Amino acid sequence: MSFFQNQDKVVALIFRLTLFFWLVTKLMSYPLWLGTHVFPMAPYFSFMPAFPAFLHYVLFGGSLLGLLFLMLKPTNRIVLISLIIIEIVQLIPDQNRWQPYILQFIFTGILFDLYRKKPALFTANMAFYSACLYLHSGLHKLNGGFLFHVWERMILHQFLGFDVSIAEQPIVHYSGLALGVFEVIGALGVFFARKKFFYAWVLVGMHIFILVFISPSGIDYNSIVWPWNILMMAILPLIFYHKTERASLHFNFKHPKTLLLGLFLLVLPFLSFVDYYDNYLAFNLYSGRLKQFDICVGKPDEAPDLQVFETKKRTYCDTKTVLQTNVWHIRETNTVVYPEIRVYRQIADSLKMRYPKAELSFCIYQYPYKAANIIYFD
Repeated sequence: MSFFQNQDKVVALIFRLTLFFWLVTKLMSYPLWLGTHVFPMAPYFSFMPAFPAFLHYVLFGGSLLGLLFLMLKPTNRIVLISLIIIEIVQLIPDQNRWQPYILQFIFTGILFDLYRKKPALFTANMAFYSACLYLHSGLHKLNGGFLFHVWERMILHQFLGFDVSIAEQPIVHYSGLALGVFEVIGALGVFFARKKFFYAWVLVGMHIFILVFISPSGIDYNSIVWPWNILMMAILPLIFYHKTERASLHFNFKHPKTLLLGLFLLVLPFLSFVDYYDNYLAFNLYSGRLKQFDICVGKPDEAPDLQVFETKKRTYCDTKTVLQTNVWHIRETNTVVYPEIRVYRQIADSLKMRYPKAELSFCIYQYPYKAANIIYFD
């Protein structure tokens, strides 16, 4: 236990673990960062010219070198600031790079730069971030889309092997809400409970279940989040080891830094429930309520390089050839599409310019699947 008493070593370990899994995650999704995929990019600034191909390679290489160097010398501030700048620049040409785990990695790097000489403040801010993450993630799961897609179809049917008819029985169906409640309780525990270390281990248990669930021994799904789940299992006990005596996470919200932290991590994410804040910035993860985006191809012969990404699943398109963007993007980059309508429309505009004769139309939809929740556009 002497290791845990030295907070400098604990903070250094948290940062090194983050750097390692940051590196692994970027290697697992390298086509996303090199811009070599067929899937259109969705730049944050639409007026900006596209990055030249070599610049994607330079930035990606600089990112990997920075991560490797900092694993050996984490206190080198010049390299750390350079890495953070490179990572932020890499987010500009494609909003599909704004994955929640990437944003967390960058946030951790910024915290380490600010507070590496004040380890108590570093872990306090990481604790606050974690509590907000699990609170909003759990609240987003308290909906019918989670029960239908994640609980019934993915967990009960695909993972545990229950017949669909059993999964749809009311008692079984609504019992899935317990998973969201469980996550919220864990978040409230690390917010307010005196023995936060216990609730940290509760959340570790949740990550163990998720990892088994989406691993090759489970449904073998979304492998890009495997490293992030392992990271959270490793750092949660480190973050909350010393958080056992305070009744709540104390923050001076009159201070500009902590005021901004509370605004962006705790307050603004509630706006995502009414579509006024990005879902991934609001920790909307595996909720079953994100908007999906399908591409309907009227003349597939006019877009031959898209046919390899065709899906056979039921969709709301009235064409024989359909592309589900998440399936397509995962196959090319190992990551899902950033789930916002503005991004979907940018993708649609790019495809229409690239394949003007393919008679493309587009469909955005979300649970529950009724006319009000389905948007068609050309």
